Amino acid sequence: MKKKQFFILILFNILLLGCNKENNPPLTDIDHGGMAPWREMEVFIENPSENATIQFGDKVLISGRIEANFLMHGYSIRIYNGTEEDERVFVKNRHTHGETIHFEGEWINDVEEPGILTIEILAIGNHEGTLDMYERIQLQNLGKE
Repeated sequence: MKKKQFFILILFNILLLGCNKENNPPLTDIDHGGMAPWREMEVFIENPSENATIQFGDKVLISGRIEANFLMHGYSIRIYNGTEEDERVFVKNRHTHGETIHFEGEWINDVEEPGILTIEILAIGNHEGTLDMYERIQLQNLGKE
């Protein structure tokens, strides 16, 4: 039993120390909750293209990259049925570190009704959520015929 407790303690310490906060010093001059002036981050959605047309059952490949001048902490790919955060139909989260992060995901269109779908890429700048940003594009869903 002690071996199991020791293993759990070691695993907990590894997870606790896994994200090195020294690379991201405390934020002291964030401008009204926005990006700190010395930190820049940009999301590039390479696929699919804005206003692409899809049908029910189509495989949608989502890819691109996020670039920053600091160590980021991951991303989330989200697809909504609608133009805002209406009905979420897909989500993929990834916790990874880097100044350049490539993202990819695939989703089979299971939305039967025609309309607009919104793809949102949320770039996660830190664990506190104070450096997050997103980019959105819309798709035209022809629905199920």
